[in-house]
Amino acid sequence: MGRLLTTTQVPPREQFDFWHEVVCQRFVPLDTRRQESGPFLGRLEATAMSGLVVTDIVADPQQVVRSRQSIASSDPELLMVCLHLDGEGAVEQDERLARLSPGDLVLFDSTRPYRLLFDSRFRQLVFHFPRQRLLPRLADPCAVTAVRVDGRGGVGRLAADFLRSLGEQAGALDARSAPAIFEQVMGLLSLAFGAPLAPEEEPASPAHLARLKRIQAYIEEHLSEPELSPADLAAAHHVSVRYLHRLFELAGCSVGDWLRERRLVRCAESLADPRQRGRGVSEVAFAWGFNDASHFSRAFKQRFGVSPREYRERALLSVR
Repeated sequence: MGRLLTTTQVPPREQFDFWHEVVCQRFVPLDTRRQESGPFLGRLEATAMSGLVVTDIVADPQQVVRSRQSIASSDPELLMVCLHLDGEGAVEQDERLARLSPGDLVLFDSTRPYRLLFDSRFRQLVFHFPRQRLLPRLADPCAVTAVRVDGRGGVGRLAADFLRSLGEQAGALDARSAPAIFEQVMGLLSLAFGAPLAPEEEPASPAHLARLKRIQAYIEEHLSEPELSPADLAAAHHVSVRYLHRLFELAGCSVGDWLRERRLVRCAESLADPRQRGRGVSEVAFAWGFNDASHFSRAFKQRFGVSPREYRERALLSVR
């Protein structure tokens, strides 16, 4: 059997602080919050098996926050999958919010901030394991966090039923069977969370347009960085490169086209600025992220119809 920890072991005035220490030790550094004071019921029983930890949790209302400050370089990089069994709850991560009812599954990643919200007493089975054991099996890992999977039908039902049974039997299983069971869990989770998701099937939704605007604003702030790439942009916004390209389809161009266009426009503005007439053409190009003067000149002429030098001369003549 796993080790049982409960707040009934300590005086009522110490119960919530005790609970905070327990969840930080059993999972990752977190901030736990509650609206009420006084006694707090929290019960946790964890069983480890071949890299997979199964935790049965029953607790009073609370909010759990994994902030950027609590994510340290030495933290274990974990994925956590919750099977929600009782009460109502929600998981928020990567600008998505999944509202949970009994039977639902949800996944979140310890390497990025998240919030867990519980307005009433709840029960969950939480399965956590090294993130690299599942990520390679997922078609789009960044798009599945904080996405509710209905455990009452289809593949979600298969995964939920297996996880529920595993939670009930975890303490009684033979250690020799643990690796095979772990593989079964990873296979079911990859099916449950690996299918194409509604957010990508509806790319023109307000949420996607808002994310596109944020990424475009980020590009504006980092135009001077020559190494800026689609992979960098995707990582900075916790999305996949494939999803990033789908977002830019909304703007009618590729990520590279948008980045080049914004750099060329900024270069043209600098060349036309009388206050910057002392800067060389190459200096202006390099300042806005180009790293090849010849390539810049060709791209500029294709965009504006004249060379950078001619563009500057005409612009400065017009302000005399």
